[in-house]
Amino acid sequence: MNTKTIGDDCCMALKLDISKAYDCMDWDYMKEVMNKIGLAELWIKWMAMYVESVNYSVLGNNEVAG
Repeated sequence: MNTKTIGDDCCMALKLDISKAYDCMDWDYMKEVMNKIGLAELWIKWMAMYVESVNYSVLGNNEVAG
């Protein structure tokens, strides 16, 4: 990419830090805490599915890629 000087083709490089605070949490412990305070098992399961499954997409020129 450093040597490209002529042409219509464009290039771009991105370096993104997409880590979140919840990436470092012990979710097994959090599930136990939610269980101890009396939350329903189904609700705990839904919350675990939400925070443990990650999906990233890139939007460029109004089109989703990846």
